[in-house]
Amino acid sequence: QDPETRIQDQSILSMVFIAAAKLDFKILCNYRVYYRLFKFLKYPKVEPTNNQAEQSLR
Repeated sequence: QDPETRIQDQSILSMVFIAAAKLDFKILCNYRVYYRLFKFLKYPKVEPTNNQAEQSLR
């Protein structure tokens, strides 16, 4: 497993457990959504922030 995928998986699992414990989310329903948060790890051209999207709205 490449380092980016390992970091992504570890981060997702951490967030799932935090969300489940504090907010009582359904883990399986939200698991797929978390992968979208880490696209910037696999694709260097994707920015980790939404600055450009916010600026384009102005």
